Amino acid sequence: MLNSAIDAAQRAQAAAAQAAARAAEAAAKAAAQAAAKAAEAAQKQPAAPAAQPANDTAARADAAPSADMGPRADMAMGIPKGAPVAAGAMKAGTVHAAFGPQTNFINPLTLGRFVDPMSTDREKQLDGEIRASLANKPAETAAYDRLLESDTFKKPGFQPYLSDDPGKATQARVALLEQVRNYPEAGVIDNLNRLGGRDWFKDQGFEDQQRSAKVIGFNSSATTPNANQTRRNTVDMVLSDKDLQLKWGDLKTPDKNDGSVTYGQAGDRGVLWWKHPEITLNRNLIDAGEGKIDPADTDALHVAANTLAHEVNHVRTPGGNEKSYGYFMDEYRAWYVGHQAENGKPPTASEAYERMQYLTSSTSGSYGNIGKALEDEGEPDAANIRAMMAEAMGLDPRTATLADVRDAGKFNNWNGAAPVPRSAKDDDPNNLDNHG
Repeated sequence: MLNSAIDAAQRAQAAAAQAAARAAEAAAKAAAQAAAKAAEAAQKQPAAPAAQPANDTAARADAAPSADMGPRADMAMGIPKGAPVAAGAMKAGTVHAAFGPQTNFINPLTLGRFVDPMSTDREKQLDGEIRASLANKPAETAAYDRLLESDTFKKPGFQPYLSDDPGKATQARVALLEQVRNYPEAGVIDNLNRLGGRDWFKDQGFEDQQRSAKVIGFNSSATTPNANQTRRNTVDMVLSDKDLQLKWGDLKTPDKNDGSVTYGQAGDRGVLWWKHPEITLNRNLIDAGEGKIDPADTDALHVAANTLAHEVNHVRTPGGNEKSYGYFMDEYRAWYVGHQAENGKPPTASEAYERMQYLTSSTSGSYGNIGKALEDEGEPDAANIRAMMAEAMGLDPRTATLADVRDAGKFNNWNGAAPVPRSAKDDDPNNLDNHG
């Protein structure tokens, strides 16, 4: 009797499951048919020409917060909290299924929708402002058209229902468009186009995508303060090396006790022979958002221009951290290149000597082996480091002693230029501007 009851219950459950599956299949089929009919009807209607704002004021005329946005809607697209937002900016635009235009197509498996590129109000707003700024600029317009024809701007985004998240594809486009608007230059637009194709950029969260686009835009621009070729070479390396990955991390910020800070770091990811270079920059020193890198923000400027160039130089000239003159020269060269990228000119002798003192001042910690190499008197490595420091100080490299180069009071080269880095070994390319 008990077994019969169990069998009956199991049959009832199976029948209910089959009925639910048939109902879901019928609902999905009906939704698809309705969407197809709607798309067919929409295709028969003539498309209205897109209205372009006459100027920046016109583009922002409707800039008022939308009443139906959720409590964090004004941050979801990187718009600073409290800033004007175009009405409905967070609403999805035309949505479609995977195989063609549809209207409000519901994906019953994932409970979301596909969103056409450049169909959200935020994307349209940025596009209007960009096109207004590119009027009568054929080279820049051509670069912008190339960007819009890229895979980044052709692939639809996916937006989950019950969410104000517009989807990763839409977020990536917004991050790129914000910097196109900030730097409407052909070279910048082409490099942002390249950035959009990098897998590591696609995998970043929206705020880190904004940071990455800011750094690429700033270093690619010919109009930023102290713009120079070292910055542009650095960007080219970041965007062309298929193995190099740029990341953002919560690294050490300025310490109130010792003032130390970690602006960025380079390392390898992977194991054994599958290792690839990876550069991590400090996200706490560059704000997310739609703005530019502010040159007056010394930490942000240092991360964007100096630290990135410094770490790329390490990738260009890979070396070890052994007790050697080679390790000293690798670190001095990376510092020299980073300084040049940030300031647009080589460092002075006094700046170079200060850096050399920093690199050799300890026999422990990250640069401990450099200090040990200098202390190992009688060895060629120590003699080479000592000669480099003497040159910066204005002393005779042939006769200067360890005590001499340790004594800052003997510095006598206040108007001199920093010693130019040199090859420390036969296979050292001594790359001084991160050229490819």
